[in-house]
Amino acid sequence: MKKMNNKGFSLVELIIVIAIMAILAGALAPALIKYIAKSRRSSDVNNGGTIQSSMQTALSDEEASAVAPYNTTSWKALPTSATDLYWKAVDEDLSGGLKAFQKLKTTKLAGGGKVKGKNFVWMMSANDAVYIGMEVSGSISTSKATDPGAGQILEIIPDLSDQLDGKNTQSRTSI
Repeated sequence: MKKMNNKGFSLVELIIVIAIMAILAGALAPALIKYIAKSRRSSDVNNGGTIQSSMQTALSDEEASAVAPYNTTSWKALPTSATDLYWKAVDEDLSGGLKAFQKLKTTKLAGGGKVKGKNFVWMMSANDAVYIGMEVSGSISTSKATDPGAGQILEIIPDLSDQLDGKNTQSRTSI
């Protein structure tokens, strides 16, 4: 009687294992992508809240609030460096400074829209209300976004963080 000496897996066994792994990867990839996108949107909302909080805190400083850009009528890009006393106060309050909070991580919104710009935008009303947003394109309803002319701005702080996840949220359309 001849004794068989099996020292490994057969080719068929290896192909079956690879096929099972491919099926599992194909089933899990969409869920993983969804969680990564949700994490990026959540990070942007948190960063927007941090920026808004720093801008509000800078308004409590007498010298900084004297030069604060009150009653802006259009959305403006966040500066990359401190240009006056107000932005210096904001820069000092932010961990890592203004430069660390420039870029958005989100590229797509859950509702189907896409982020057009790469930076946060801001607006401040005469009564010290600070609003933080992002420029978007695509299917964003007018009840959820304001239009500064160049494109739609999705306001994420203080009102619309829920709409990043595709939930219906009512909001104001202008300041």
